Formats: sequence, structure tokens, C-alpha cells
Amino acid sequence: MKIEPCPSILAHWTRTYVPHREYFFLKKDNLSRVSSHLTKTIVMDRKSFFSHPSYTQIGLTSALETWQLSNEVDTVIIAEPNWLEQMCEIKRKWIIKLQICYNRGLIIPAHYFPEQRVETSYLSGSKVAVQSRMWYTLPLDQRKSILRQYAQDWDTWITEPSSTYLPRHIEKTVNHFPATSGPNCLSATLYAITAIEWHKNEWLHEEPFQTALAINHYKQHLHNEIKPTDVLIWNNEEGAIIHASYCVSHQLFFNKNGQTLFHPWKLVSLSSLEKLWGQHYVVYRKENL
Repeated sequence: MKIEPCPSILAHWTRTYVPHREYFFLKKDNLSRVSSHLTKTIVMDRKSFFSHPSYTQIGLTSALETWQLSNEVDTVIIAEPNWLEQMCEIKRKWIIKLQICYNRGLIIPAHYFPEQRVETSYLSGSKVAVQSRMWYTLPLDQRKSILRQYAQDWDTWITEPSSTYLPRHIEKTVNHFPATSGPNCLSATLYAITAIEWHKNEWLHEEPFQTALAINHYKQHLHNEIKPTDVLIWNNEEGAIIHASYCVSHQLFFNKNGQTLFHPWKLVSLSSLEKLWGQHYVVYRKENL
């Protein structure tokens, strides 16, 4: 079954997904080429940037995809939206190419954009490095079209239909997209367990998730047969949790594949989970008290 974001959610994405300030990731050695343009910017080293509360908000880090940023980057420039336009085209193209090379987020395939709507400064090969000013000068319908296409690069818009009863809180959430980034697989799983509305909108990490499982009387089940209300957990080689999902019926799971606003809450099959996350998982089951 095909799903898609509702018009109000898609419109909200167009207004909020791209930050209203500019963030450029560089090596310190690169600064000399733009030294005359730095007076109205903030320049920070990488460590300071990633420890600053203003720049570690989940919406910003998800848009910039900071988890995949090149280790070569050691410096960040924070600037107003018109900063890049104040430079010559050669410098603009050089900075944009660096953002793509350093694996910054907000890099979108060029063919998602209407022809002749993107200045060549923002293009590098077949990719566009999206910047605030260029994004918000695009007409709303074009921004919607771009994000509709780009969102499907993150997660498929196909969901499994349910022929069985779903708990009310899951039924009203499934097949919907979040308005903002943050909600992840762990918060979705906890929400399925507790039915507490605000749980689904949290960015939850491993330690509180494991504590929540224990509080709700979930323990590791030694056998791999799965039944409704079980929780499946995938771990990496170091033992850290990389994914979790909640069983709603035989071989059907309430699931969210990531923390971005492009990842919907949806129903998926066990086979699709195994294809994406692997066949080695641990089953947690609620104890009968």
C-alpha cells in the first residue's frame, strides 16, 4: 500500500527542513581563501560546534547529516543566508564542491530540481548543495515537488496493510510522517509499548530505552519465535542497539526506520526488516506478572 505525507506536513517541511542560516564545513587550511569574507560570520572548530547546544539540535543535525561528515573537517563557518552570494562565482563553486566532498547533508540530486531553477554555483556534477537563500527563493510548489522526490530516497512509501486489529494509538499513528526530525525507532517502539503520546516524538537513545524496557517488564527471550507485543532489537558488532521494532501481529511490525522527518511510522514485514537490518536480532518479551 502506498502512503505519502499529508499536504500540511509537506508544506511544513518546505518551511523548516532547510536551516535559515548557512553552515559550511571546511578544513582550517581552507579559511585563507575566504578570509576577507569572515567578518560577519562565526568560525568554530569542529569540537566546539558539536558541543554547542545551539548547533546540536536534532532538526539541524538531521538536516546537515553530521553523523556522516568527513573526518577531514575541522572548522565550521556559520553565516547569514546571503553570505555565499557576496563572493565571486569561482569561490562559491569551490565552497559548494567542498560541502559535497566532505559529505555534508542537504545534498540533493540535481534532476529533482526544475531545469534552469538552480544557479550553476550550487551544482557539482549531478548534485545540488542546497543553501538557505537559494531554497527559499524557489516557489512553494517546486519545493514541495523536490522534497516529495527526495524523501523517497530515505525510505520507501510502501507500507504493509493490516488485516488484524491494531491498538488505537498505533492505528492513529501508522502511515503518518512526523513534522520534524527527531522521532526514531527506539521512541516508536517505546510508544507502541506505553501508548504515551509524547513518547513517539522523542529522540531516544540506548540507555533510557533499555531502562524503559525493564520498567515495562520486558526481558530477553531465549527463543526466536515471535508473537504480538514482542520487541525485536538489532545490535552492531560492538553490542550497541542500531534498530528496534514492535510486533503487532504475526510477522507484522510497527516501525520507524530512522530519526529524520522523511521516515514515516508504518507497518512492515519481518522479511523487510531482515533485509534492511539483518537476520540476527534479539527478541524481548513482556513478562506475565
